[in-house]
Amino acid sequence: MAKCSQKESHMSKKEIPEAVVIFPTFKEGGYDLYQKYVALGHVTVFKGPFKHLTKPFLNGIGGKINEGESPEDAAMREFNEEVTLHNGDDPIKDLVYIGKVEVSFFEEGEEIPSDPSEKEPDVILHVFRMYLKERVEIVPNKESPEFESFAWYPIREITYPNIGPDGAELLPSDRFWLPFFLIGKGRRTAKLEINRQFRVHEIGKGDNYRSGRMIISRELPHPSEE
Repeated sequence: MAKCSQKESHMSKKEIPEAVVIFPTFKEGGYDLYQKYVALGHVTVFKGPFKHLTKPFLNGIGGKINEGESPEDAAMREFNEEVTLHNGDDPIKDLVYIGKVEVSFFEEGEEIPSDPSEKEPDVILHVFRMYLKERVEIVPNKESPEFESFAWYPIREITYPNIGPDGAELLPSDRFWLPFFLIGKGRRTAKLEINRQFRVHEIGKGDNYRSGRMIISRELPHPSEE
């Protein structure tokens, strides 16, 4: 077996953590007049990337991808671990990949490079949408206490403040990219540069001032369009 040289091992890239998030949705109303809804969970447990937060927030269903797992397999595992879908359907047939979000975290006072490609993302988030035919009850599993409850929200209103229990709302960064992923057609990519409170924020002062960035682009046609 050939051995890698020391130089080659130093040149190898750091493995970037990957995660998945699933957003159940359904459409209500006729062809000309309808409303689209998304189910969001009320999160009250602050751990992992959310350990710096102090206020309950709304989020999709998900978690990290395990070694050797595909994003699709991870999405179904996380869904089954965290919630129960009360409609008797098999959710795997309703699951569609709609894009990915590359997230880079910056500390206070850290300068954002002028070229986004200069810094590798700290995590890659694979985004899935679960197309349901009707409004159904989604119940958090007792074995996975991350969610207090779930509720359905009109997609056009998910950026509103204090829409959930106890004034919960989307994370600040999610307000930027999530509506584009759920309303727009086609697969999307987004690149976020945010702080630990998930804000696309201003970093630095004076000559070192830079704004946090978010870049959204359209990629491939959505599978339902092909």
